[in-house]
Amino acid sequence: MEVKDKYLELPAWQVDDLFEERAAIIEFDAGWSKYDSEQMAAQMMGFTNKSDLKRYVQERKAFEKNNSIDG
Repeated sequence: MEVKDKYLELPAWQVDDLFEERAAIIEFDAGWSKYDSEQMAAQMMGFTNKSDLKRYVQERKAFEKNNSIDG
C-alpha cells in the first residue's frame, strides 16, 4: 500500500487542505521557501512532488463529481 492510498477515504478538498497546511507549517516554522515547502509537503504525503499531488486531487474531484448523488 502506497502512502497516498491512506487518503482514499478523505474527500479531495480535505487532501488538498492537509497539503496546504503541511506546506505552510514547513514554510513558516522551518523557514523554507514556499516552493521547497510545497515539494516537501507533497513528498511527506507520499507523492512525487506538488504537481503529482495536485493532479491526484483534481482526478479525485472529477471522480467525486461524476459519482455524487446530486449529479
